[in-house]
Amino acid sequence: MDRDLKSLFETVDQLNPHERAQLMNYLTSGFRPHAPDRQPPREWQFDLAPGVIKTAPDFDDPLPDEFWMGEA
Repeated sequence: MDRDLKSLFETVDQLNPHERAQLMNYLTSGFRPHAPDRQPPREWQFDLAPGVIKTAPDFDDPLPDEFWMGEA
């Protein structure tokens, strides 16, 4: 394990100041890469696939008592 840390420190020592700053930003941000220029989510668009889902003609009809009693 000590050998791995020594190798890590040697690698960090070879970084230029800008690269070290980027590494520090990465480490202090919880290992999440910076996402530059994130675009806001697009607004919802309706009718992208009209006719794909069809509703049964009796969709709004009351359900029978057997359904509510667990017999259906």
